[in-house]
Amino acid sequence: MFQDLNDLAVIKHCTVIGNFLDLWYFQCKELAEAMLGSRPFDLVIRNVQIVNVFSASIVSGSIGIVNGHIAGFFGPEEALDSRRSIDGGNAYALPGFVD
Repeated sequence: MFQDLNDLAVIKHCTVIGNFLDLWYFQCKELAEAMLGSRPFDLVIRNVQIVNVFSASIVSGSIGIVNGHIAGFFGPEEALDSRRSIDGGNAYALPGFVD
């Protein structure tokens, strides 16, 4: 069936990539559903000063999180459905800064 061990390694590699793509698809789907309001965010951090390190701008708002990933940034007036909510106490948030 396999010509050598390299063939087996390729099949294992493709299986890992396939599993990763499946996981990636479902994570993206859940992020999009939360952004569209068809499912709640897992966590919303409200009342924060969101720092954009690329433009050096700071805006008040909320951060929506799904499966541990930032799904989006929202204005302070936007009502967001979430399983859990945290008041940021007007603290500064630097999303993606550590990444």
